[in-house]
Amino acid sequence: MLTHYKAQLEKKLANSLELFRDVPPNILTFVGASPAVLFFWAFPAHQFIWATVGLIAVCLDALDGAVARKFHKVTLLGGVLDSTLDRAADFLYLWAFVEAGVVSRYLGIAAVILSFLTSYIRSRGGLALGSDKPLAVGVIERSERLILVAIAFICAVCFPLVKVWSLSLASWCFVILTIGAAVTVFQRLQVVGRYKQTT
Repeated sequence: MLTHYKAQLEKKLANSLELFRDVPPNILTFVGASPAVLFFWAFPAHQFIWATVGLIAVCLDALDGAVARKFHKVTLLGGVLDSTLDRAADFLYLWAFVEAGVVSRYLGIAAVILSFLTSYIRSRGGLALGSDKPLAVGVIERSERLILVAIAFICAVCFPLVKVWSLSLASWCFVILTIGAAVTVFQRLQVVGRYKQTT
């Protein structure tokens, strides 16, 4: 849902992007993935300040694409690399909660699989349709996932003992994320189905 505001945000930050004119976007792609590695190490190690830095710095992930588009440096390799490292980062952010003992392994697996499926269907469906833009739909896209991860982190750090129906608040965030991702998978498959019927 928040994806639709991406273009507006890039316009507002256009002048700031001049700082990165001479930086290869693929380098920025690797830089953008590094906060996830930091979070994956810091959260289970109870280094909450560093984990917070890793969450806040996830904003760097959008920098590579914005720079590539502004300075006409978009490449096929860049797009594939960005998508690949995004999936790796998604896994690290989600699985860190399992490693920290905050979320059960089964709930972590469900969240990871369904999160990956939402991205896979957009990519694979985009190939089938000739564009992935019609598939930029759903209640839980990547931006919403990361917001839920941030909320789950706050709940785990600030309210670790609070439980609702035997589940921690962080676990409930993962339940919402998982259900929302499942609904998004269904929504995107519906879009592909409608296109197939009209061709």
